Amino acid sequence: MSETDALLREVANLYVQAQQDTIACCDVKSQTQCMVITELGRHEPLTPLALAARLGYEKSWMGRVVGQLEAEGLVAKSPNKEDGRSYLLQLTAAGRARFEQLNLVLNAHVNRIMDFIPADEHENVQRALLLIRDALLVEANAITPECVTA
Repeated sequence: MSETDALLREVANLYVQAQQDTIACCDVKSQTQCMVITELGRHEPLTPLALAARLGYEKSWMGRVVGQLEAEGLVAKSPNKEDGRSYLLQLTAAGRARFEQLNLVLNAHVNRIMDFIPADEHENVQRALLLIRDALLVEANAITPECVTA
């Protein structure tokens, strides 16, 4: 493993753990619920299958989480006009408010991290993050569902 390999994996793991610790302080019952609210807030409406695929969960597990959020009045189902066999999920007004609250908390976390980086390096961080994001998006669209070996 190269230094870059190890560094990227360490940064990703540290960031995910820090974000999970940050959302643990929010008014959300689980990290999975937080992820569902956040994903719907960014990409609604979604079918349950599309939501499960985006988050990497089984459809049955996603159904339970969505059911809990629906019972709490945070998510609503509506008919899918393109496919009568499925439905669309979207945030309710209360769900949208929760999404906005989560964004504020998570954005504040990012700002705290950036405060530890010298201001004259912020542009370099931005450029590096854009390169990594773009590479991840290209890979996500290029890789087949089968496992890839080295």
